[in-house]
Amino acid sequence: MSLYRRNPRRDANEGDVVAACRALGWKVKAISAAGFCDLVVQDASGRTLLLEVKTADGKPTPAQIKARAEGWQIATVRSVDEALALLREVRA
Repeated sequence: MSLYRRNPRRDANEGDVVAACRALGWKVKAISAAGFCDLVVQDASGRTLLLEVKTADGKPTPAQIKARAEGWQIATVRSVDEALALLREVRA
């Protein structure tokens, strides 16, 4: 499985989520593998989270459902506020 696809579909709110994560000091890497997370984020201490960015009405794909069933711990965020709350919770 390649981590990068050509012309991956990105949710409209992803750029705002990336900017907010970076503003809190997290490193962000966008991933484009079918069924995997959209973003890998890591703080200075090495804590790493896998984030799936969805719009308010976005649904997981069958490949994303399978990845979770296989044990991947991928958090879904639907807004900047949800992403920031998650990052702050992890740092607490």
